[in-house]
Amino acid sequence: MFQDSNLALSLSVFRHASFAWFVGGQTPSMITHWMQKIGIGWLVWELTRSPSWLGVIAFVEMAPLVFLSPFTGVLCDRVNPAKPLLVNQCIQFVQAAALAILTYSDLIRIEYILALSIIAGLNAPFGASARHTVLPRLIPREELFSGISLFSAIFNVARAIGPGLAGIAIVWWGVESVFAIHAAGELFYILSFPFFLGAVPELARGNRGGMVAEIKEGFRYAASHAGIAPILVMLCAISFFSRPLIEMLPGFADEVFGRGASGLAWLGSAFGFGALVGVGWLASRGRIAGTTGVMFTTSLGVGFSMIAFSATANFWVALPMIGALGFTTAVSGTGAQTLVQYAVKNEIRGRVMALYSIIVRGSPAFGAVLMGWFADFYGLRLTVAVSAVGCLSAWAWALRRRSAMIAALEGAGPGDGQTMPAARL
Repeated sequence: MFQDSNLALSLSVFRHASFAWFVGGQTPSMITHWMQKIGIGWLVWELTRSPSWLGVIAFVEMAPLVFLSPFTGVLCDRVNPAKPLLVNQCIQFVQAAALAILTYSDLIRIEYILALSIIAGLNAPFGASARHTVLPRLIPREELFSGISLFSAIFNVARAIGPGLAGIAIVWWGVESVFAIHAAGELFYILSFPFFLGAVPELARGNRGGMVAEIKEGFRYAASHAGIAPILVMLCAISFFSRPLIEMLPGFADEVFGRGASGLAWLGSAFGFGALVGVGWLASRGRIAGTTGVMFTTSLGVGFSMIAFSATANFWVALPMIGALGFTTAVSGTGAQTLVQYAVKNEIRGRVMALYSIIVRGSPAFGAVLMGWFADFYGLRLTVAVSAVGCLSAWAWALRRRSAMIAALEGAGPGDGQTMPAARL
């Protein structure tokens, strides 16, 4: 299934020490970040038994990306992006440690979770913009595809296995252990910064306009790009309708399947296994050609997997369905991120990737609130089925733009993507 020669070629990018430290140091913190998200969800569910509260917490953690990311994108195009990234990780460490202390001491309340989640939400845009901007400065341009695809794969692996590990940790050691583990993961990453911080070059400043003018320039570039613009529209709908399902898994495990924390561990592990297979296969391809087609196929699979998952109340039937969702979500997400990073011009990367972050991480915030509210009235299963229709509608909209997207994203070298009039969107 995996193409060994292509995979070995892709892995050769780790010979660059600064890149290896950046990715190696960040990998544990990415895994524990997704563990903490599930841990917070389970704790909120235990305290409130409310899908609406699950949606509210997800909203306040992600919504600030919509408002702050344009400014953090400009910041990362102006300065060494590793510096705001370091500040971001220090704040994440403090937040995780606070959650661990409050939970271990039985002082935790929903109000404290809300306050800490708001802090995390305000901090998130700085990390999201900085990570996307640091990576391409650590490797030669000709190895950009390998570096981006591998990092995207690792990110999606972390997002995939984190929920499963969180479920296991909650069953064995209690939900408080998840927060302590995340604090340790953040500390590990912070200690790796000296090994790559000085290797991140700053771009030539040139004549810059005001911050608002630079934000507008980034938006115009993305909106006129024949490949990036449709991907962002497609991602917006899929992220809005499908990503909040992860935040709803505690409700499915307890309310729909009656399995509690052990059921959450099984669901998270099945999702993670599917994603691991998916990103492993995608990374083994080792080439940009055909990635757009792969993204289209798996984006269609996201919608059908959600329908299949929502159609059953049988736990053992639901497991392979959530595994299929893990596979399709990871492959489509990794493929889309790789294509955008490969096509965007370096001098505007921070702003475009800030817009990407707004869509991929901000859209689920609004989707989570809507799904939580809808689920309170109509149940979790019907909510997911209706959301799946939204995913399929986005796929159908993008399908007739597929040929133009392939030409713009795969037919040119990095940063040389084609543009089109905004009216064609």
